[in-house]
Amino acid sequence: MRVNATLLLLTFAGLLVGCNRQSDAFAPQIVITSPASDTVTPRSNLVIKGYAWDDKGVMKLVLNGSTDLLAKGALSVQRGRKIVRFEIPADSLSGGKVSYELRAVDSGKRSATREIKVTVDAVLPKLTIDSVDSQADSVAVSGTATDNQKVSRIAVNGEPLNVSPAGKVQFYTVVPRSRRDTITFIVKDGVGNALTKAIPVPAAPIIAPVAPPESATPRRRRRSRTTTTTTSTTTTTSLTTTVNAPIAAPSVAPVSTPLVVGRPPR
Repeated sequence: MRVNATLLLLTFAGLLVGCNRQSDAFAPQIVITSPASDTVTPRSNLVIKGYAWDDKGVMKLVLNGSTDLLAKGALSVQRGRKIVRFEIPADSLSGGKVSYELRAVDSGKRSATREIKVTVDAVLPKLTIDSVDSQADSVAVSGTATDNQKVSRIAVNGEPLNVSPAGKVQFYTVVPRSRRDTITFIVKDGVGNALTKAIPVPAAPIIAPVAPPESATPRRRRRSRTTTTTTSTTTTTSLTTTVNAPIAAPSVAPVSTPLVVGRPPR
């Protein structure tokens, strides 16, 4: 009898151990790989990445207490798996501080919650063109880029400028003339927000032809022998004409006889 009782006790204990092994004593776990909590992220490409896992299988993955990401959509094929990987786009949110809550539930109704807080920077950098100087073979441009965080990169027609990250960056660049009709600027801040701005290429200046400079000292004109000979001949001819010309007699005014009135001579 004692042997039978002992066997019954051992059998019952084995059943209890088996039942304990079948029970779910492990809660799901959630790991978020990016973005890190309490960081600043851009609005355009904010994606929550990570995975949830459980020894029995993850049956639900609820976002912000309302949406079960495993009920439908791209993640629904992972429902019941021991490891569920997720990428949740969140780029439709406005800027500022936001928080996300994920809750994973396994087949035994056990759950775990993970919260992440980030600051979404929805403000794009700003770019001001200060001056444009059109030259024959290039265009010189100066400008100022600003951002509420920091300006980290400025590129002109795809070529990056050498700038130090700061909230306000002033730059000067000379762009060679090409077949492009515009000059394109791309300004990025520290979290990845980008601003693109294009300005038209101004026409090249028209350069008037320059006349050769005149000599400071005027050259003396050399008299040719022909001119001298001609002058001498002319002088000789004039003298000859003067000598051979008939000499006119001088005109003498007639002398009138005075009329004497008086006695006749004796």
